[in-house]
Amino acid sequence: MCQGYVRQPSGVKPAVLAPMIQITPQMRILMCVDPIDFRKGIDGLAASCKLLELDPFSGYLFVFRNKSGTSLKVITYDKC
Repeated sequence: MCQGYVRQPSGVKPAVLAPMIQITPQMRILMCVDPIDFRKGIDGLAASCKLLELDPFSGYLFVFRNKSGTSLKVITYDKC
């Protein structure tokens, strides 16, 4: 990835470093208000974007939530 990496808080021993998403003022963030089946993988979420006539490779952040509203999935396309 071309984005920066950050270490976990002290005391936590991560196996790998966590990738970060850099949000800029020009970036659009689109949230699906209807719950999505979280069994869908990246291809299923990208297909959900296409159903709304949006391009999943546009560089926008697409945010999806589960039925209970306790989890989010975010997909974006990094062009670097």
